[in-house]
Amino acid sequence: MKPVRMPLTIRLRFLYWASLLLPCVPAPASAADPSQSTPTPVVSVFGSPLLLNFGYHPAGTITTGRPVGFSCTSITNPLVLTVPPGFELSKDNQVFATTLVYTPAELISQQTCFIRFAPQAANTGFGGSLLFTTTGFSRTGPDLSASSLHPDHSLDVVNWNIAWFGGVNGPVNLDLQVENARIVMDSLGADLYMLQEIVDTARLGLLTRSLLNGPYDYIVASYASNTTTNTNTTWRNAQKLAYVYRRSLFSNIHTRGYTSSAGNTNRINWASGRYPFLMDAQVTVNGITKRVLFFNIHAKAELGETNDYFRRLGAANLLYDSLTTMFPTQHLLVAGDFNDDLDETISKVAGTTLTPYFQFMEDSVNYTALSYWNTLRGENSFIGFPNVVDHAIASNEMALDYHAYSCILRREALNWVNQYRDSLTDHLPLVSRFDWRQSALNQVTSLRRIPETAAGLQLSGVPGPQPRLWFRKTLPGPVYLQVRTLNGQLLWQQQLGRVNEGQQVMLPLHHLPSGLYLLEVSSREGRSSLKLVR
Repeated sequence: MKPVRMPLTIRLRFLYWASLLLPCVPAPASAADPSQSTPTPVVSVFGSPLLLNFGYHPAGTITTGRPVGFSCTSITNPLVLTVPPGFELSKDNQVFATTLVYTPAELISQQTCFIRFAPQAANTGFGGSLLFTTTGFSRTGPDLSASSLHPDHSLDVVNWNIAWFGGVNGPVNLDLQVENARIVMDSLGADLYMLQEIVDTARLGLLTRSLLNGPYDYIVASYASNTTTNTNTTWRNAQKLAYVYRRSLFSNIHTRGYTSSAGNTNRINWASGRYPFLMDAQVTVNGITKRVLFFNIHAKAELGETNDYFRRLGAANLLYDSLTTMFPTQHLLVAGDFNDDLDETISKVAGTTLTPYFQFMEDSVNYTALSYWNTLRGENSFIGFPNVVDHAIASNEMALDYHAYSCILRREALNWVNQYRDSLTDHLPLVSRFDWRQSALNQVTSLRRIPETAAGLQLSGVPGPQPRLWFRKTLPGPVYLQVRTLNGQLLWQQQLGRVNEGQQVMLPLHHLPSGLYLLEVSSREGRSSLKLVR
């Protein structure tokens, strides 16, 4: 017998009414439904500066703990805190370790951990970041810096803009400005000061002779904006570049305006004649003497005009080309008031975000921007302005003697004198340290390939102080480089764009102590690993 089918309209009504009688069962959550996804963990750090600088402490000593407050949301697994070698953590400022673990129950309320410096190795720079990790999540807290190298055993260089020093456009009380500058410089105790905006040279002489830890001498550029001579009113009232140096460390000193003969366009680019001030000197530290070229710069200021940016760009490009051609193997340091940042330009009207110093930043084989890590953590060097504009860039030879993690904006100077900005300057001093013994230790001795994981990679310059990672094939960007300890602790990282076959990247591994490390290179094509032995 042929079955009887209900008309379509009757069947639809039946299904409709039947659906109203069924129990309500929620549909399975879709992975794309944000309301059903797991919340992203959040760790907020408060109550500490962007950089915890512990300064100098000899090996075997222990500092007091410094607090770091933090709060968390959406943490469902244990949260692990770790610090770099040389530092220790504590929940109660009593019991310290290199790692702390917080349970989700503890993280319901705000927490405070304590960090202290406890160096075991002598003559070493220590640094890195406080690291928070939990399942599928990690973030860094404040950066850390400290040293077990005594200041007497290093070349300490400060670049500092002392706003209109001794001039009518600076602080009202000029005598107080001199005294406050003395307080800051005595507190820093550096060996070389690369100074900008020096107006009154007689007051600079008075300041130099009054410094402790000396004796010091000084040299002032014989030119300035709109003048090539030091005998006229324009020069006497202008912002000039100068050096103050510890007499016992420096010899065979020669100075001149660098690129001053490169034509009228370059003169205009350098604030109408405020060329880099070159000091070529023999510098003796710990009985070791090296020839160093210092380039003190004060770039064109940013006044909101499009041409301001392009004048800095033109000046920087010519400086890069000249230094790279003329001094390819020389210890040199470019430092001063760059009037721009190194990650991207401070200009709002240039039509680009590209830093005018991009050639130095892209050439990691020949140059290292020592102050770049100050930019990356979001510091500022010009008071009231959100960017770092005072920088130091070292040649690869000079970088080999760089004392790791020592390039620091000395923010505590704000507390050394009253009303720092109004009575002294609107710039913070930037310190960089160098140890002439360091380059002899900066040897990557050998390379061990992990089987079948290092295709297309090769390390050149091994053994030697300047290892380079050599890409044997093209990789699409982004390409990530990371150096870790064998237990996975991240020590250094760099992000590259597309890399081409034959491209080489210098690895800044000279600050690492002797040991075995893992170099990881990852891109969309996969991950490769190399073992490094120092």
